[in-house]
Amino acid sequence: MQKEPQLRTSSPEYKVDPFQENVSWTRRKIQLKHFYQRNIVGRIIMYFTQEKTFLLLFFISAFSTFLLIGVNYVLHVTDQLKLWLFRKATDRIIEDFLFFLPISIILSLISTYAASWRRKGVIGSGIPEIKTILGGAIINNWLSFPTLILKLISFLCAYSGGLIIDKVGPYIHMSAIIASLFCGSKLFGQSHWNDDLYLEILSASVSIGLSATFGAPLAGFLFSIELSTTLYKVSSMWQSVFAIMISIVLIEFLGFRSYLVLFTTDFNFLSNFSWKEVFICIIVGFVCGVLGAGFILFTRKIRQFLETLKFKFKSYVLVAIVATLNTAALAFSGLLHYNDQSILDLLFAKHLLRFTNSQVLIIFLVKFVFVAINSILPLSGGIFIPVFISGAAIGRVIGEILSKTFPALGIEPARYALLSAAALTSGVTHSMSTALIILELTHHLPNLIPLLISVIIAIAVSSSFSVSIYDLLVILRELPFLPVLMRRHTHEQTARSLLRNDVPTLVIGETTFRDVQHILQKKQTFPIYPVIQSSETPKLIGVVDSHTLDSALINRAQQWEDILVKSVPSISEDPNKQQRKLNQIKQKLFDKPLKFTSDNLGVIRGQSLLIPVNRAPFQMNSNMLFGRIAFLFFRLNLSSAIVTDKGIYKGIIFQNDILHRY
Repeated sequence: MQKEPQLRTSSPEYKVDPFQENVSWTRRKIQLKHFYQRNIVGRIIMYFTQEKTFLLLFFISAFSTFLLIGVNYVLHVTDQLKLWLFRKATDRIIEDFLFFLPISIILSLISTYAASWRRKGVIGSGIPEIKTILGGAIINNWLSFPTLILKLISFLCAYSGGLIIDKVGPYIHMSAIIASLFCGSKLFGQSHWNDDLYLEILSASVSIGLSATFGAPLAGFLFSIELSTTLYKVSSMWQSVFAIMISIVLIEFLGFRSYLVLFTTDFNFLSNFSWKEVFICIIVGFVCGVLGAGFILFTRKIRQFLETLKFKFKSYVLVAIVATLNTAALAFSGLLHYNDQSILDLLFAKHLLRFTNSQVLIIFLVKFVFVAINSILPLSGGIFIPVFISGAAIGRVIGEILSKTFPALGIEPARYALLSAAALTSGVTHSMSTALIILELTHHLPNLIPLLISVIIAIAVSSSFSVSIYDLLVILRELPFLPVLMRRHTHEQTARSLLRNDVPTLVIGETTFRDVQHILQKKQTFPIYPVIQSSETPKLIGVVDSHTLDSALINRAQQWEDILVKSVPSISEDPNKQQRKLNQIKQKLFDKPLKFTSDNLGVIRGQSLLIPVNRAPFQMNSNMLFGRIAFLFFRLNLSSAIVTDKGIYKGIIFQNDILHRY
């Protein structure tokens, strides 16, 4: 008799189920013990991973805060040095201009060289690129260590050279670089493997940058949400709050808050807000909304003008010219002797002491015009604080005029300087965080209602004319990001109004290789081509990309060359007959209809070439609304989508078609 096979429990390759009945109780207890030990170890590892996120956020927040404190200290020393030099040199306008002009030109050219040297990601504020990365796109070398060094050099030189730029954008960019470097380190490498966690850490670093700039934690948190634009994970909220808390605690503990405050004015003199002033707040919001839209339009026109210039080394020549004009404007307006903090302190004071209304208007024009010009040049800098000062200046003028025109209302010009500063900044950036910045820095809650009224109206008016300045820079720099919808009527558009029906279709049994050759030789080609069942009933079968069609044509041409090599005519054979035979073979090769397969690699069987077809492209109904289409393209990072109606092919929507709607 044949013996029954027994279990080979002694073999190390054999794994016994701990709940199998034919295993002894002792062995079962040992296996259960190891089973639960593995679970405990797994739980410990998971807990350590969670603690690892805390450590990662702590180090990112600490290093970012130390770097920003150091940069702020350097800027403070630079401002004090410039004031000391002006006092030692002269009080005359012409001599001030001639004294500071070579310094400004040299430092501006160094800033341009550092921003343009091998690293395009150094140019600008960095916030448009942050929006793009948080949207899921990948920008190579933008968050690297060399970019951090060049960004630091370019920003310090541009600011020290007297150019009207902002420090908020570069601070946010540098914080994001530090976060990326820590995520990519060996100690915290796991956060880089998880794309979702990586983006959450980057979002937290954005809040660190703004909070450390102004010492406004709530505004920094709100700005990180607004920068995510479309989708923000509520579950990651604690990460931003924790990072902000560490940053603010370090700033307060080290005693560097005085270097970070935007202005030092005490607003206890302001009375409670009167509802009689609501109409004035509406006017301020409307004016700032129009000015914000005008600023964005002015920036676009400057970019179009610079693109028309056709001379060599135009970047460096332009920067030198702009630095000269910038210095001249500051010198002849008397602003060389004031930094941003002192200007805001004077504009927010109870009484306008050192400036007249005409001088305040000059401050508005100088800041408004030159920050728009500098935002387009190859420099490292943003627009936030200069636009904030421009808003404060125009609001102060409005307040002074109203207080003298209607003295019975008891209008306080400083209040409208605050409201206008927040409203104009919101009108340019389309963000609500400026209202929180004002509230956190002034500690004056009665301003909440007028702030919200002015800011919301400014955003509504500006949004009706254009996108935000950050979305405009995204479009001008051709970054792979879909900005928020610009006009309300776009929500009523459907896929039927967006699709393109000029894309050639491949018909099964009808389209030949010669037809494909004509399609690919056209001036306008497309990345994919739809495959339909027939011309009468265009039921969608799938799509074929253009590279696959190119490869198919190359293979067919190779077959034709092989036939020509093999068909060398003999002496006795009629040449005309041989040529007719070759023409028949060529016609058979190139006039033969395409054959398709679901195999991704394709199959070659004799002279038959089976072209691989993607039978599951992304499809959408022709009645889908534009807002949902833009959301799907943004979240799924789609390059194209097929529009169908009950399986019948209607057209294709490409990502560029979405962008052209803004």
